[in-house]
Amino acid sequence: MINVVILRLEIVLKLNMIKRTLQIIFCLLILLFPSYSKAQQVLHNAENSKRTQGGHTVKVLVLSATDNLPLIMAHCSLSPLGAFSASDMNGYAVFSNVPDGEYFFECTYVGFEPLKQKITVSGSDVEKKFKIEESTLAIEQVVVTAKSNISGEATASHIGRQAIDHVQAFSLSDVMQLIPGQTMTSTDLTQKSNLQLR
Repeated sequence: MINVVILRLEIVLKLNMIKRTLQIIFCLLILLFPSYSKAQQVLHNAENSKRTQGGHTVKVLVLSATDNLPLIMAHCSLSPLGAFSASDMNGYAVFSNVPDGEYFFECTYVGFEPLKQKITVSGSDVEKKFKIEESTLAIEQVVVTAKSNISGEATASHIGRQAIDHVQAFSLSDVMQLIPGQTMTSTDLTQKSNLQLR
């Protein structure tokens, strides 16, 4: 009998504790709700004032011209505003709070030609797409000519562009291995290469 009374008492105490906890939570919600709605009102007013002051979003998609793939982490800027951004995983560079006016969008990426395009922001957000061309530092061909030897015969080796592209040369010594009489060595880009002609 005493156990039943103790059990009932424990249940009543737990119910009272739960009831008390719910009352506290309810009071906190009532106190915090006006703050939450006030914060939403402040954010809404800030967005409206941004629009009335001319702050817009400029969103630019940066793609490779050769394969239409997005360029990730391309360095982009709007001048003369002085705003900088890097393109994200999808190739988008986003500039926020840009006032109305004319700007130059500049974009650079390793292995690609720099891009400079005019963008006009007037009354609304702007979304543009630009394709950037790859830059090639390759030369058409290399002609190596030697001095005539004692017998009077001259030797010349003509290395065409296809041969250079096929070898995927990183240095002049890689190209020179295409000349007859050169030995093939494994390339190591951590050390300097020496060129030896016979």
